[in-house]
Order: sequence, then C-alpha cells, then structure tokens
Amino acid sequence: MRVTTAIIPVAGYGTRLLPATKVIPKAMLPVAGKPIIDHLMHEVASSGIKHAVIVTGSGIGQEIIRRHFGKDAELERILRMRGNTERLRWLRRHDSEVRVTFVAQPKPEGNADAILRAYRTLTASEKRGAVAVLFGDDLIESPFPALKRMVKEFTREKCPMFAVERVPRRALSRYGAISGKLIRKNVWDVNRIIEKPHGTQMREVKPYAVIGRYILTPDTFLYIRNGVRKNIRDERRELSLTDVLSAYMHDKPVRAVAVGGTWHDCGNQDGYLRANVRFASLAKRFATR
Repeated sequence: MRVTTAIIPVAGYGTRLLPATKVIPKAMLPVAGKPIIDHLMHEVASSGIKHAVIVTGSGIGQEIIRRHFGKDAELERILRMRGNTERLRWLRRHDSEVRVTFVAQPKPEGNADAILRAYRTLTASEKRGAVAVLFGDDLIESPFPALKRMVKEFTREKCPMFAVERVPRRALSRYGAISGKLIRKNVWDVNRIIEKPHGTQMREVKPYAVIGRYILTPDTFLYIRNGVRKNIRDERRELSLTDVLSAYMHDKPVRAVAVGGTWHDCGNQDGYLRANVRFASLAKRFATR
C-alpha cells in the first residue's frame, strides 16, 4: 500500500490571526515571502506525492487559493518580456510539481468532514492507497521533510499514523498528547489521544504534542464516515480527526512518529511571527552561500 494522495484542509476562518485573515485565507499568509500553503505543497512534492486535494472554505478566500494555483498567462508574459527567467521558471515548476484539485466545505463541520469531502473525489485507485493529511497551522523545518519521514515509516507499519513533536510538559495543555508504548526509536503504539491534558492526565501522557501530519489507510475512512454521520444525526460538535483515530485505535493499531526538525505552530500570532523570522534567516543563509 503506497501513499498516493495528500489532503490539505484550509477551510478554517483563521480567527486567531485576525484581522489579517478577514479577507486573506490563513493558508495564503506569507512565511519568508512564500504562502504557507506553498511550504506544504513543497513538502508534498518532496515526499513523492503527485496529487493534492485542497479543501477550501466558501467566499473570497476560496477564490484566492484557487487563483494562486491557476495559470496566469498575463503574468508569465510580463515576466518573459522583462527577462525575469528565474521567477518564470519558479511559476512553471509551481504549476507542474503536484496536480491540485479543489473541494469546498461550505460551513465549518470539523476537519474530519473536510477530509471526507476530499476523499469522496478520489479515483478508485487512489482510494486503494493510503492518504496523507497536512494541516496548514503546522510548518516543520527540517532538511528531511517530515511527511517523507512518515511515508518511510508507513512502508514498515502499514497502519494509520500521525506526527508528534517533543514539547515541554507545561505546554502540553495547549495541544493533543499521547499515551502508549514505545515500540522502536521515535515510534509509539498509541492507546490514547488526550486533547489539552490537565491535572492527573499529565502523568499519563508522553511529553509529545500531536501535530498536523497524518497518514490514513483506506479503512480509516469507514470510521470517518460513521463518525460524521453520527455527528450529523446527534447534532453534536465539529468532529476532528483525532476523535476518529481515538475510536479506530480501540480496534486496530495506530502509530505516532516523532518526525524531528523544528515545529512552528503558525495558527497563532507568536508562532506565525517566529516562523517568519526563522524561515527568513534560513533563506538569507542559503542565499549567501
């Protein structure tokens, strides 16, 4: 079973980054001069995945993201006329590295619903493979792409998995955390995901936060579909992917992988600014070599 496709849900409102995200989707905010979503697409391409489904919201934000990945003949003409071959070459590579399709999530129903909407558009052969999921809040700075590391682990484990990053214990209350058994260096057999642990839960969990990289097997989507249907029937809260995996691991194994590198949480002002400073310094360092 190979990882054939990536799903990138970017339909959220980005409320923690307002007012910048009132019109501009969070995924289009620049980090070191490049939109967040381009950093994610580079990680997808570097991991050997050729098709990405982007789940957008509705309104102007959806149109901005679609236009970003569309061809712009007038812009190409101007770059040619000005002899700006470097940027023209970047535009063409950007358009050809990964095939991009789009799905809309008209209203916020949780990221599990967004992933299911994308999955329904895949071909039969793509559905027989595994699917990567990348969330736009998380950029991972690493010479070896985090998703590529997970794909390598997946060839051995053949079960759903997600990325984790070591954080100070005092920071765990802001994230999802795991409990489970270390089965190999940097790989855990997970028996529980605890969202924003507190009190006695802090003694149960490992000092690792769940971050936005997942690989899902075809049978995972049965659990997503059943969870989404139950949510609609019961009129409950938005359903998250971690809710689904918590149900899945009662029946079958789920792995957590410490992917290494430096994790940047771009979903809040401080993390977004730190990511800009760090990626800009890296770009400057490479430019001077």
